[in-house]
Amino acid sequence: SGKSTLLHMLSGILRPDAGRITADGADIYGMDDRSLSGLRNRCFGIVPQGQTALAALSVRENVMVPYRLGERENSFTGDQEEAERRAAGLLEELGIGELMGVMPRELSGGELRRMAIARALLLSPEVILADEPTEDLDAENTAVVMRLFKSRAEAGSGVLIVTHDRDVLEYADRSYSMDAGVLRQD
Repeated sequence: SGKSTLLHMLSGILRPDAGRITADGADIYGMDDRSLSGLRNRCFGIVPQGQTALAALSVRENVMVPYRLGERENSFTGDQEEAERRAAGLLEELGIGELMGVMPRELSGGELRRMAIARALLLSPEVILADEPTEDLDAENTAVVMRLFKSRAEAGSGVLIVTHDRDVLEYADRSYSMDAGVLRQD
């Protein structure tokens, strides 16, 4: 129905056929690739659908990828020790702190999902775009993840979640349905 496509357009990954998407007053599709990548890394925390991990990196190193991508160009990332502390704290909060040194191939689907969520939240993004973030999670871990997203929203981040999981609705301030590319507020 277009939910994942919408997230991809909002994050600058996929260009819309018509219209504009702006961030901080700038048309994101008017930016060159380097500027758009910097904006995406700095402002958006993206939790993609499916399993995403760099196989050659440990869980901790995977979570640190956004920091590594921005450390040369962006002063907002802070120092490495601070980023390492944030990564460890997020992994602990998500219940997988003991897996920091483990390689992705050793993780379950739910552990990979929580690692991706920690990676998306590492730089305290202004906007969190999550595509089926509870897909591989049991009820207990779904609640942990949703409370974490809710706390980020209460701290001022925008959080947009695309999901088929009806249990997520209890955490939402607003909900929308999409059918055949048409978005409607519930």
